[in-house]
Amino acid sequence: MALNVLNYGAYEEKWWETNFLEDNGYNRQTTFYADLSIAEWCSGIKGIKDTYKKVLKSWKGNVKYLTEFVMCLNHKAWEFADSNFLLRQNRLAWVRTQEQADELTKVYTELYEQGYVEVEKMFAKDSESLSYFYEKLD
Repeated sequence: MALNVLNYGAYEEKWWETNFLEDNGYNRQTTFYADLSIAEWCSGIKGIKDTYKKVLKSWKGNVKYLTEFVMCLNHKAWEFADSNFLLRQNRLAWVRTQEQADELTKVYTELYEQGYVEVEKMFAKDSESLSYFYEKLD
């Protein structure tokens, strides 16, 4: 079966739930992991950066959604950093070289760090929101 972009997004969402979230008892609230996966597939780094900007703008003030988005950025960075993982899973067939994986790792790491700081700033005066943010990302 050929994988189209929407199937890929759904597959990635399920993969993330199964391999990361279930172990931590976290129930996802958004489709951000799929959104990032679709951006990778369709537009590469430009799409990832556009998605980052849109999410921060659209969900400004929603600590739960922004926390999950930062969590997704972190997991994406780790996903691409593990080259053995990419080879083993063979689910990211469009990432054909180690250089591509390294570039995606770099982009996701930078966006994770930026997002972390942005969310901290956004909720600097809201200790309850910051506690939620730190607890979920710890």
